[in-house]
Amino acid sequence: MQTRQSGYFTQERVIAANKLWQYISSCKWCQSKRARDLVNVARMSDSQAATVLSISPSTVRSLRSYASRKIYSIIGKDCIAVIRNGNSNDLFKLCCKLHYHLYGYETASNWIPEKVMEMFLKNGRTSTQVYNLSQCLRELEFLARYDLVRMSLKCSRVNPDKLTFLLEILSGTSTKGSGYTKEDVVNLIFRLQNKNIGKK
Repeated sequence: MQTRQSGYFTQERVIAANKLWQYISSCKWCQSKRARDLVNVARMSDSQAATVLSISPSTVRSLRSYASRKIYSIIGKDCIAVIRNGNSNDLFKLCCKLHYHLYGYETASNWIPEKVMEMFLKNGRTSTQVYNLSQCLRELEFLARYDLVRMSLKCSRVNPDKLTFLLEILSGTSTKGSGYTKEDVVNLIFRLQNKNIGKK
C-alpha cells in the first residue's frame, strides 16, 4: 500500500535519489573506463553522447542498457519505483542498501555516525569479556538503525560493553581473541537492516 506522500518529492525521496546517483556516479557497480565515460554523459541524449564518445548512437544505447541491467541486478529492478512511489520503509531499505554498496567494509565511521563511535570508544571497555555475536543482537540492531536520530531512540536499551565490543571490531582496534572480522559484523548489521527496516 502506498503512503499519502506517494509520488511527492519528500525529503526521504530526495535523499534516496541523491544516494542512488552517488552510487551510479561512483562507478562501483562497474569500475571500468567505459562506465566512467557513460556517467560523464549521463545527462546527454544518445546522439550527443555518441558525438562526445566518438561512437555510434546505437552503441550508446547498448552501453546504457547494459549499465542499467548491471545496476538493477545489484540494487534491485524496483529502485526507481521505490523512489517515486515507495513508502517510508521501502525508502529506508533502499538507502541502507545503497549506503552499504557505496562504503562496504571501509572504516565504520563512513556509515555509523561519528558521535556514536566517540560516545562508546572514548573511554574504551570496562571488561575483557569476549562475546559471541549471537549475544549482541540488541546491539547489532542498534547499529542497524542507520542514522543518528533512530540510534538515539534506542541508545538506552543497549549494553554499553557489548556495543563497544562491536565498535572496536568495526573500527579496526579489534577486541582481543574475538576471532571476528569487520566483515562478520557488517554482514549481520546489513541483514538486520533488511529485517527491521522502519521499526521505531
